[in-house]
Amino acid sequence: YGKERPSGRIADASEKGVVAVTWLPAKQNWELAWENPNVQMNGITTISTGSNMVYSSGVEEGSRTVYMYGVRFKGIKGKPGGEVIFRKPLGPDALFLDQGNNTLINDDGSLIYSSTRGVVRIFERHQTE
Repeated sequence: YGKERPSGRIADASEKGVVAVTWLPAKQNWELAWENPNVQMNGITTISTGSNMVYSSGVEEGSRTVYMYGVRFKGIKGKPGGEVIFRKPLGPDALFLDQGNNTLINDDGSLIYSSTRGVVRIFERHQTE
């Protein structure tokens, strides 16, 4: 975000996940409720309605390692939306940093995105609800 941050507060210790948003029916828009500044997702996120997941990569504060994140999109069965389901370290930012692109979900469940030096494909499957 640089120096400017969207409206919303910083998550407290009891709130798990990346961000929490609230749907405003009158405005037909989302409002940021809180954010976790320790998880920084880059680029355009990819939403899978089939797995109820949001996928994106990012570099965590104070780290030069790129991670792939899988975040629960909507709360289900008493589990909150926005919760980080998996966090997979990929490697140094010089090789794995994304180009602001969204992540593609292949038929075999692998995740694909373009990095600064090529294409990254992640084959490991993650169990979702």
